[in-house]
Amino acid sequence: MRIINSSSNKKVKLILYFIILIIVVSGLSNFVISNNEPYIATVNGEKILKKQFDYIYNIEIQKQKDFFGKDFDKIKNNSYYIKQIKRQILNKLVNELILIQYANKFKINISDSKIKKIIFSEPIFQTKGKFDSKKQLLILEEAGISLKDYIKEIRKKIITENFINMIEKTEFTFDNNIENYIKYITEERTVEKLILKKKNYNKKIKITDQDIILFYKKYNTIFNIPKKVKIQYKKINMYEINKYFNLTKNTFDKIINKNIKFNINIDKITEKKINNKISKFNITPWFNKNYLMDKIKFIKSEKIKNYIFEILIKEKNKNYKIIPINNNQVLILKIYDYKPKHKKNIEENKKDIILHLKNLLIEKNTIIQAYKIINQLKKNKNQLLNKFKLKFNKQETFKRNSENYINKIVFSMNNFNNKNNEYKVIKDLRGNITIFKLKYKKFHKIRKEQKEIIAQNIIKNDIESIFYALINSLKNQSKIEFINND
Repeated sequence: MRIINSSSNKKVKLILYFIILIIVVSGLSNFVISNNEPYIATVNGEKILKKQFDYIYNIEIQKQKDFFGKDFDKIKNNSYYIKQIKRQILNKLVNELILIQYANKFKINISDSKIKKIIFSEPIFQTKGKFDSKKQLLILEEAGISLKDYIKEIRKKIITENFINMIEKTEFTFDNNIENYIKYITEERTVEKLILKKKNYNKKIKITDQDIILFYKKYNTIFNIPKKVKIQYKKINMYEINKYFNLTKNTFDKIINKNIKFNINIDKITEKKINNKISKFNITPWFNKNYLMDKIKFIKSEKIKNYIFEILIKEKNKNYKIIPINNNQVLILKIYDYKPKHKKNIEENKKDIILHLKNLLIEKNTIIQAYKIINQLKKNKNQLLNKFKLKFNKQETFKRNSENYINKIVFSMNNFNNKNNEYKVIKDLRGNITIFKLKYKKFHKIRKEQKEIIAQNIIKNDIESIFYALINSLKNQSKIEFINND
């Protein structure tokens, strides 16, 4: 079944049309080269006129002006930005001319009747829907183009269109790419698993004092404990503040203003009065700036966190403050307790270091054992399997669309020959050392409309890749000279 239908073919033509035939809309055909006119570049001896460049540059500048509006005045004075626009336009003109020259090499014959039909159907030359020869000659005369030269440019356009059709006829290559890509993304792989229990490989493991010291010195930064706080707080409705406190009108207005600044003291209210006014203050657990428990997520705002850790702590201020947390609520809070940043000494961390180092060595021994088992299996031996009573007794299926690292390993396995199995040692998501054996692969089905979408994306990418590669190749073979007109 062909995946590319007539709708896809139209898209192919459209994409190609925009890649190559920008020359039509950019007005390239309106410029006929005269020996006396200034030019800015030559491609294999053929000139790119300065007026041709200026015409497209002015169009682009107008687009930028429409887009940026008043801000464009600032941008147009940026010499780097303007140079980039000029460089892109010149590069586009060179690419277009290279492709036209390449298309002309195919020596495609164009009949006079076809050219006549195109000219007669051009709306700009029509009056009341019919071709008007007088209007045509007048427009060409105003543009400074002879009829002969105009026909020459039309012929170039048709040759380029025929070149597009030639490329489009090679679409069978896209079919192959699409089928291969669909197989790629729909592939599922099933592996058999053998999980090695770490407890079988933890014998004779000893951690010396020297090991502990070396680890502590090497990774000393992980033993830094950031500053921590507990805060005493109460969340209340913003419009109920005056119910609790006899605030002045000015203070109240500041609090409910959306542009409120932080660090508003509750004026003339003692701690005793606050406790009388508001019952059941909450106290948070210990937290640091980088870790907030779920029940204090209301402090997640960077402004509030910075206020607590950079202002309140530094000021050692234990007065109550009012801080807005959204448009409807405020926090009444103060620092309840505080622990400064410090480093845990080696004795405080000794047990954790020993446990960590032991786990590392156990894991290393388990991995070594896994490779010993694989080496035996490749020789059709199973002494170690029997010794530890191990079996490939679990299966797991993996799909391409998962991004975890185990997927990447599974899809790097290629050998499906049962006589010579492929094995991989993997640390699974639970931390277990596991041996994977590739079992089989299959492809899940996708709907026809999904195939259509995939096909269209691949066609677009393939065509763009073909033409960018073609342009680069032709550039390397061409003689291109630039005239500095800046």
